[in-house]
Amino acid sequence: MGDDHSPASSVDESDAELDLAAERLRHLLAVPVAFLASSLGVLCVVSVPEVLPAAGDLALVDDRFIGWAGVGVALGLVLAAASLLAVGHLGSGPALSLGAAGAVFGLALSHDVVDATQLTLALVVLGGTVGCLLGGAASMTFELSSPYRQAVMVAWSVPLLGSWPLSAWLSRHAVLTPADSAARLTEHPSVWLLAPVAASVLVWGALTMLVEPTRTGPRAGGEWESAWSGMFATTGGGTLAIMVLGFDPQLESGWVRPLILLTAAGVVAGLAAVAVIVPDEEVRIAYVCMAFVALCLPTTVQLLVMVADDRPSRVSWWMAALLAGTTLLGAALGSRRPARAPLALLAVAAGCAAAWVMPSAPWAMTAAAVPLTFGAGATFGAGARGAAMTAVGWRFVAAAVISIVLLSTMVTGALSWALAGDLPSDTASARAAGRVLLGLTFALAVIAAGAVAAFAPRRSD
Repeated sequence: MGDDHSPASSVDESDAELDLAAERLRHLLAVPVAFLASSLGVLCVVSVPEVLPAAGDLALVDDRFIGWAGVGVALGLVLAAASLLAVGHLGSGPALSLGAAGAVFGLALSHDVVDATQLTLALVVLGGTVGCLLGGAASMTFELSSPYRQAVMVAWSVPLLGSWPLSAWLSRHAVLTPADSAARLTEHPSVWLLAPVAASVLVWGALTMLVEPTRTGPRAGGEWESAWSGMFATTGGGTLAIMVLGFDPQLESGWVRPLILLTAAGVVAGLAAVAVIVPDEEVRIAYVCMAFVALCLPTTVQLLVMVADDRPSRVSWWMAALLAGTTLLGAALGSRRPARAPLALLAVAAGCAAAWVMPSAPWAMTAAAVPLTFGAGATFGAGARGAAMTAVGWRFVAAAVISIVLLSTMVTGALSWALAGDLPSDTASARAAGRVLLGLTFALAVIAAGAVAAFAPRRSD
């Protein structure tokens, strides 16, 4: 009769209560940690407004830095895929913990780049960190209950959508980093901001490893093998091309330009082919929508802000915030009306046409960019609604978005150089590059709208 009140029974009850408290704390902190991890991951993406104007200085430090950037992208792709594919066995804790630690070192190395070793380490560490943080934040959904799972999906998506105009404005106004500092790869926030953010992500990752929650291990059947293989082959092939061209800076431009164009066309064609072989119709539409936004939104919006934010005219902070806000508003509306995805893509095309002149006046740029950002947000929101319906679909689309974001930010400079004739290092060349990218985005938006409309009749209710 005394067994119910034995010391061993009391210890077991105490352990159970402690585990329950830890699990509740883990769930309560999941959403803010997902937002912080995704924001930190986006911050570690090599910044287009930072790198393109300083490309000449970086080439003087190491003329093979583009090749090392390709190595960083490859590492990011591998780690993002590993964190999502192994979530059933490892969970999100290892990826988040590794990413939080890597962010501290990567951001420190990316500031005031002065030698080749620092530049190489910064590019590789930043690429791997992006894969860990974004992949780990997306994989958090597989070890949470339903209400928290949906909120984490939203928290993961918000920085990927709304941060690009804000990051461009921050880089132009040197809010986080002094304007007279040496070449840098991305913005470096104050240690008083970076330390608690990284610590929060690290602690949550450690906590989820200690608690060992029940995880959903989505099993993709054999019909998904072709889709995964096609996506990895396409993104991996584009990354390999970056490495090959970047590690041989002595190649003549007459050869490099057609190789860049051929590579870019092959990547876009490969991503389009993947959409055809995705076995689930809902996920197919989600993939087209979210992959398009990940491919086109970051660079086009950042170049618009770069051109308009040229002295004496400057883009105000509220204009960048307005573009970010309209993107998120579009995502909220798009997730409620996923069937309107073709219209959202046509709104992106209209925005590209309105912004094609790349206006210098900040107010004109903002007015022209609002339809673009709103349509892109609505497209992403509609896709996220479809991807979130199945665990397999969410894992596949999240891996695709991370891979495309990493790859697209790397090829912007090379593609603009191949088509516009110069790197967008100043306002004139940035305007020329922006017109090229807006034209390509217009064409892809129209094609994507047609594809989504063609896929839509086969969608299940």
